[in-house]
Amino acid sequence: MRIRARPAATLLATALAWSAHAGTTGPLHSHNDYERSRPLELALENGFESVEADIWHHDDELQVGHLPWLFHGTLRELYLIPLMFRVFENGGSVHGDGRTFLLWIEFKDSNPKSVELLRRELSEFPIFTEFSDSGIRERAVTVILTGDEANKQRFV
Repeated sequence: MRIRARPAATLLATALAWSAHAGTTGPLHSHNDYERSRPLELALENGFESVEADIWHHDDELQVGHLPWLFHGTLRELYLIPLMFRVFENGGSVHGDGRTFLLWIEFKDSNPKSVELLRRELSEFPIFTEFSDSGIRERAVTVILTGDEANKQRFV
């Protein structure tokens, strides 16, 4: 699957213009999705198959934002809970088409507690693809980790 990444300010306009020109939508990605007026919701309404959220460990929560002093909410409230409801409403997938949705999570800090919190929070939702030594169990949402290399290694 190809992911189209665009600067946050032009992503939606580009996607809408492209879909109007092509007569269809393609696999679209909402980079820094939390900066939108309605994070996740706007991307889903427009058929996006992938969103990104940057996370920071702050006050024992995973806060979402590009900068460590400007947070837009928690990962749980902005993405995890809404995605879970969407999957249940649509019969097991985010868009009701049986395909997996990609949630890109970027570690913005190197705090090991970010990994512990993310692991714990993801385990509370039965919608996330599981990776193990015995294989992959694909579910409605697959998380792709980016960002801080040390934290990505700790998660594995």
